[in-house]
Amino acid sequence: MMVLVVLALMLTAACQGWGKFGISKTRAVYVMYFPPAFHVPGREVRLHFVSDTFGSEADLAGRIEQQVSQALTQERFRLSPAAPTVLQGSLDEARASVERERRPVNLNIRTGERIEKDKNGKEKKVEECRNQQVYATFLTSRGRLVMNLTIAEVASRSTLFTHTIERSYLVESMADGPRLCGNRTYTVSPDHLRSRSEILALLADQAAAETIRLASGYDEDRTALLAVDNELKPGNALALAGNYPRALAAWEGAEIPADDKQKQAARLHNLGVAREVMAVQAMREDRLSESEKLLNDADQAYSQAIALDSGEKYFRDPVDRIKLAREVLGKMKAHRALDQVGADDLVPASPQGSSADAEIALDAFPLNEAEQVRDYRLYVRTHLEARLAEPDAAFRVRLLSAASDYRLTEEGAVEVVESETRRIRVLSQNMGKYAEDYKAVVADGTITPSEREMLSTRQKTLHLPDAMARAAEERYSPR
Repeated sequence: MMVLVVLALMLTAACQGWGKFGISKTRAVYVMYFPPAFHVPGREVRLHFVSDTFGSEADLAGRIEQQVSQALTQERFRLSPAAPTVLQGSLDEARASVERERRPVNLNIRTGERIEKDKNGKEKKVEECRNQQVYATFLTSRGRLVMNLTIAEVASRSTLFTHTIERSYLVESMADGPRLCGNRTYTVSPDHLRSRSEILALLADQAAAETIRLASGYDEDRTALLAVDNELKPGNALALAGNYPRALAAWEGAEIPADDKQKQAARLHNLGVAREVMAVQAMREDRLSESEKLLNDADQAYSQAIALDSGEKYFRDPVDRIKLAREVLGKMKAHRALDQVGADDLVPASPQGSSADAEIALDAFPLNEAEQVRDYRLYVRTHLEARLAEPDAAFRVRLLSAASDYRLTEEGAVEVVESETRRIRVLSQNMGKYAEDYKAVVADGTITPSEREMLSTRQKTLHLPDAMARAAEERYSPR
């Protein structure tokens, strides 16, 4: 009876721990696409892999470049020696060694034999063994490769992305030593590389694979736990089959009492999983606006599940997944925005005085803009004026990625950045005019009150902010 009581208590405790996710967890598996780490305008790039090492190690740079070239060609990149973007890999370290060394180790070794008789009086030899410290021979293969990856715009000489790729290899096998007990033998692992060239080739291939992932993006399997209440199981079966729209409908239609908060929370959790997976699928198919809405809906469902059942630990898991998905979505939106405006970068700037530039508010903000749009415009304008130049691709990504902080849509953010880029373009031209006027005034080494008044009027006429006017003057200030 006591045993049954104990078993019942253990079962009760276990059931409380299993909760609505069951003993054997039901996992929904889906694929998430991670976009490239950097943007390549027009997917046109030149490759340049070099090595600071000499001898056979120097050939590794060519091996890496060949693999990257083949992979990017398959991914529909255009490889050209005249491309405006260069992907450069600098092989700073590439070394490998294969060594045999003897060192002490504790082993169960054979120390001799003795004769024993069995129950029938028949003699047989028996090993005498003992654990003791002896010297054994080890075969050790090791290697290390370090490559600095840089993505840069050739014309502006601006760096878009930098990353250090480090790979190492270490395998050790006991190759020889005293006779072991039980007729055991010394063996070298089948995956033990025994030459320097093999090790370096492996490390170079790993570095090439990482470079390809960074340049073209990659897929990664993800998992999400599903609640397994009986009412939810039909939807679970659909989700495990990969049909999340039907699973969503099944979970929404599940008959669960309104006052059963735990089961309602479980339903909301599964609804969140469906919308999260559908958001990731939409993201992968470049349906970014739809993906953003689904992520918001998933986040809301997860939050409601936690509010109804705050004690369920598995309801906390999706928080980090949603955060990561938002980061990926933001990067994909930035890439899309750069693709849309990339063609404009190849066209000469509109001449000063054109109708497009005449509509730009040089010293004011557009009328009737929403507060969050104006706040984002102020952010963009401040950063562009600090640089006194149009944004390059890398800086444009940074500006666009900040749009989510102001709850702006992708299209709205692109419009703000483009209009502010046109503004800074006109102001830069006007800054040059002001600088020429200032240069003429200070030619004699002094500035009279009337000349200063003229410059002040000229600054207002050209709509130059004070910082830009002072910067222009600093070019020609008297010594």
